[in-house]
Amino acid sequence: MSNSDKSWQSLVRHELNNAINTIIGYSSLLLDDFQYEQDPHLGEILLEIEQLKTYGEQLSCEVKRILPHNVPIVECSPKIILETRITLAFALFSSVYAIQRISSQLSEVVSPDFVADLQKITSSAQRIINLINDLSRFVERELLSIQV
Repeated sequence: MSNSDKSWQSLVRHELNNAINTIIGYSSLLLDDFQYEQDPHLGEILLEIEQLKTYGEQLSCEVKRILPHNVPIVECSPKIILETRITLAFALFSSVYAIQRISSQLSEVVSPDFVADLQKITSSAQRIINLINDLSRFVERELLSIQV
């Protein structure tokens, strides 16, 4: 089995975790920043941002469960990649769509200073969707770049 066969799951896990960590990180930053805001809707906003962070943490747990670090080498075959894609989609998409919905709604009610951070959360959620939907193309492209 080649080195690329060992690494396709690591590549996918790494990309998913980058996007998930962006969601968790920016949610944490927003929670920190909002503690100094004088907004009459602050309680509701904080609950929504806390929910974003919770969804991000749930996504992280699911990725660790589906793509653990300490598994035997898994062959890089179209069937296995498709099975992984389906498993990830079922496990992650409802939380990812909730993150997009909450971020979009918050962007309409918060100060413009915070909209850029919410957009980063939204775009990270979209990256997760795109990665899962295009999993076989991503794996193929990344493995080819490793072999070069």
